[in-house]
Amino acid sequence: MMRLKNNTKVKLIALFSAIALWMYVIAIVDPEDTKLIEDIPVTVSNLDELEEKDLVIYPDESLLCSMNISGKLSNVKNIDKDDIKVYGEIDNPIEGKNEVYLRANMSERVSHEFTQSTIIVNLEKKISKNLKININVSDEDKENIDSITPENDYATISGPRTQMNKVKNVVGKIDSLKDNTQKELTKKVRLIALDENGKEVKGVEIENPYVYLKIKMLDSKDVPIKVVFNTEEDLITYKLSEESVTITGKVDTLKNIQYVETETINIEDLKNKKTIEVNLVMPNDVKCEKNKIRVSLDR
Repeated sequence: MMRLKNNTKVKLIALFSAIALWMYVIAIVDPEDTKLIEDIPVTVSNLDELEEKDLVIYPDESLLCSMNISGKLSNVKNIDKDDIKVYGEIDNPIEGKNEVYLRANMSERVSHEFTQSTIIVNLEKKISKNLKININVSDEDKENIDSITPENDYATISGPRTQMNKVKNVVGKIDSLKDNTQKELTKKVRLIALDENGKEVKGVEIENPYVYLKIKMLDSKDVPIKVVFNTEEDLITYKLSEESVTITGKVDTLKNIQYVETETINIEDLKNKKTIEVNLVMPNDVKCEKNKIRVSLDR
């Protein structure tokens, strides 16, 4: 009987020793720890309310916060900012400085404390306006274009008041058309909001940032050359270095042109020189690669 009691006592001592050893090991091997985590992204949860009040966060910078997390080392050591979801709400948002009250969703195995429980954001009134669309074309292409018709004449732009006050112009730029062989084509161009110095204004939105353009290229046709002399008397026979030339211009202009005249030629000069070079007289808004021809006596 004494031996049984002694065995029980020994077993109890062994049990308590084991528990104490286990608690000691746990405390040493997996101690309490605290870690600072910085640059945690913050999501504003009541953006719908801001939109209803025509308010936007500006400058539109990334909202970040920092927090200390505490708990067992095994739970704390593997947590980084990607494991933490931080939300913030702006109470009674107004234009100007506002406080964002922070809260976090994260593992219940650790506790957390923000280094600052709020962050400050600036809100600005969102405004919009309509501006006429301007199309930029290189000088080289401009010489070959009859007309450009955008599907919309105006663009609607919106953004924070500060940035919108900078916007003076909306422009779409046409890429080079030098390899184009079509008489009519459609181009899709991106619209850009520019300030008074021609620099792009960031932080604004164009409702339809692309516009389709109908582009009509200049037409061309061959027409004969009509020689003009200073007198109709003493008519002579002559020959030209070119009997016709190719002229380029708008369709409506070209259809009324049947020939191109030379400058007035003095018959006596032609008789004396036998061959003279004379300018061609181009109608308004018409181009020709050849500006001069040679007129010679036909011997």
